[in-house]
Amino acid sequence: MKRFHLSLYVSAGIISFIIFVTGVFAGILVNEIRAQNIQKQSVDISKILEDVETQLVLLQFFPSQEGSCDFYSMQINLIAEELGKMEKALYEYERTRRVDFPEFIEMKKDYNLLLIRYWVFAENMRIHCNSTSVTVLYFYNKTCTSCNDQGL
Repeated sequence: MKRFHLSLYVSAGIISFIIFVTGVFAGILVNEIRAQNIQKQSVDISKILEDVETQLVLLQFFPSQEGSCDFYSMQINLIAEELGKMEKALYEYERTRRVDFPEFIEMKKDYNLLLIRYWVFAENMRIHCNSTSVTVLYFYNKTCTSCNDQGL
């Protein structure tokens, strides 16, 4: 007859529990770090937009300034690039999250507000700099079956 070692099983149970709890906390910590990075991107883009919007107001007072439209074109490309990075980070966060954090919904709202501000800025640039760019607004809902095919 085999001897039953209670202390061995208790030790194994305690070690397993410690490993499990460590894994759970590590996962939560990683999610928090990723969320903070996305929020930092949002703040950074918002600051860039505020700077550019201020400069756009100045452009209205000094419309004959040469090179200003080139500068704003560079800025709009920079903002588009940063918004693209934020979109990828949000998509990856949404794809890999296990728990639904309320701040994720807030981050998506912030992202959408940044997109609207970007669109307003782009429209102002199109008007003031006589740009030939075309704006396309795309609206969709949560039950959109073809949104992934379209890159949304």
